[in-house]
This record gives sequence, structure tokens and C-alpha cells, in this order.
Amino acid sequence: MAESPFPVPSMTTRQIAWRLFFTAWIGYGLHVSTDIVREQYPAMALGDHFSFNLDGYCGMHPDLFETPGRGCHIGNNPGVSMLAAIPYALARPLIDPIVARVQAGRLARGQTEPPGFKTEWANTRRFYAVAWQKGLDIKLGLAALVMQLFCMAPSSALGVVLMFLTLRAVLGGRERAALWLSLLYGFG
Repeated sequence: MAESPFPVPSMTTRQIAWRLFFTAWIGYGLHVSTDIVREQYPAMALGDHFSFNLDGYCGMHPDLFETPGRGCHIGNNPGVSMLAAIPYALARPLIDPIVARVQAGRLARGQTEPPGFKTEWANTRRFYAVAWQKGLDIKLGLAALVMQLFCMAPSSALGVVLMFLTLRAVLGGRERAALWLSLLYGFG
């Protein structure tokens, strides 16, 4: 039988799982984006004031609804938002001073209007202008970064490890095949 061109060093299943987890976490973390999704608003509200009150974000996303007498809320289940609020709340001592410094710099320079944002998407330009005027542009970007790196990327990496362990069991302990298939699952 021909020797594999990709030899796998002798490791325990646990070692393979940990290496796979960190590889996937790093891979997903490298693809971070500051794009904002609806689940981030409740996560930030929870991290900022331990509430689902989204009044400060109304009008910024089409999935945020204002109900008379009840305020602004999200139109879906907030489960993922509650998980993402944890790393965001822990990162606030770093995020808040950065946001304050940027806002102070803008005031010192007399900036009252958002800088131009060239994109063909009118809603994206409008969102950026509203976020900038509310002083949320830097906060939203840093929150997205923290939530991606410390909630979404590791939870997705955990999914790759669970796939590896499942495939290993289904394939009768064939770790090499389970590893390659789980990498295909995670990055394919």
C-alpha cells in the first residue's frame, strides 16, 4: 500500500480534536468582518445595560421593530445574542475607552458630518451615516470583532470538532479520514 503524501503524526484523539479546534478557530477568526447583523444589537444592549431594550438602535436595521409603549425590539429569538453578550461585556473595558477617544478626537477636529462612504448600496451608506451620527460606528465595528472572535468563531470551531468525533465513530475509528472530512465540512 502506498504511503500517504500527508502523514499524520501519532496523536491521541484528544490532541487531534484540540488542534482541529484551534485551527478552525483561527481560520474562522481570520475571516472576521465588521458587518453588523441583527443579533448584535440585543447582545450589545445586554452587554451595555443588562436589558433587551434596543431603543438606541431603532431604525438601524429592518429587523428591529418599534412597538408603541414597549420600545424597540428584535424580531427573532435572542438566544445567540445572549451568548455573544458575554465576550462583548467582558471586552467593554477595552472598547469603551477607544470609542470615547475617537469621539473626543472628532469633537476636537470639529467633525459634525460623517466622512464620505463610497458604495453602490444606498442602504449601506445610510446605515453608516446613521451609525456615525449616533456615535456608534466604532462601537459597532469593535463589538462585531469581539463577538466574531470570541463567540461565533469558537462555537463554529466546536462544530467542526463535533463533526470529527461523529465521523470518527461512524467510520469505525478511522481518524485520518474523519479529520480530512471534518476539515472539508469546516472549510469546504
